[in-house]
Amino acid sequence: MNQSKTSLRKQHKRSVTCFQDNQLNQAIQTIIGVKMFNEVLNEGVINLHPSDIFFNKLIDYAFRKQQVTMAEFLLTFMRDNAKIQPTIVTINTMIDQYFKNNQKDKAWKTFENLKLTSTKPDNFTYTTLINGLKNSDNMDLRLAFQLFEEYKQFNQPDQIIYNCLLDACINAGDLNRGFQLLNEMKQSQSIQLDEITYNTLIKGCGRKKRLNEAISLFEEMKQIGIKPNRISFNSLLDSCVKCNKMNVAWRYFEEMRKQYGIFPDNFTYSILVNGIKTNHSNRDELLRAITLLEQIQETGQFKPDEILYNSLIDACVKFNEIQKGMQLFKEMKNKIN
Repeated sequence: MNQSKTSLRKQHKRSVTCFQDNQLNQAIQTIIGVKMFNEVLNEGVINLHPSDIFFNKLIDYAFRKQQVTMAEFLLTFMRDNAKIQPTIVTINTMIDQYFKNNQKDKAWKTFENLKLTSTKPDNFTYTTLINGLKNSDNMDLRLAFQLFEEYKQFNQPDQIIYNCLLDACINAGDLNRGFQLLNEMKQSQSIQLDEITYNTLIKGCGRKKRLNEAISLFEEMKQIGIKPNRISFNSLLDSCVKCNKMNVAWRYFEEMRKQYGIFPDNFTYSILVNGIKTNHSNRDELLRAITLLEQIQETGQFKPDEILYNSLIDACVKFNEIQKGMQLFKEMKNKIN
């Protein structure tokens, strides 16, 4: 719970006196309380020197403890009492944590106030803002591109901000805009495409059921020397399942295991099992999935979760494999409980 503003005002008076007496330890303890102060020290979050780094870490720590009012108070104390000017790292921390604490209005107000100061926003500032838009209920892609163009006026975009904007396109359901952005990235001499770039677009193709393009992207990334990871394969498998192409999904599943040595995870199997349930699959495919699951469990590299077990049991019911479903249910109870 956040402390009340009245309580913080009382602490402020005591902490200022301590700070003026050069008792920084006591000042910070007065602000955040002895318990949190000791937690901070035990985590090695800070060392007790009045600098911007000191306060940045302390503000971030308060936010992570969901002490939003405390973090705001620390920012005020840093600027007005410690006479330490907040840096772009300080402001970025505030913006990022406001979004994470579902206080987006404060995040945008902090950004607007930043533009009135001599401190210049950086790559992380704009990436954080675009991420904040991306994760909002009503994704405003127009504003995301407006921020991107604003950033380009004073800095050269790197692959991080491009990938962030690309993901925003996918979240907004504008796959075509995503492909346009990919072409722009390819034309830039300073941008190096990576697995995040391709994974994001493959995910978008799956959502739009554009399997041929998903496969083309997957093959393209291999051709230019980008090694697919588990996320790449899972995204492609999901695209196959959504497009009712279980035979293609199985082919890439085997490539994932045998050619790249990547162990499936719960998400991998959940995709396949959901495909078996929703596609025109047969009993043999279900038994194949269960057999593979058993084999991989023996290696110790994989532990099914409750969601996967429930999906498998549901698939067993679909194919009237009641006995197998009961076995999986008992196994789930023994391993998860």
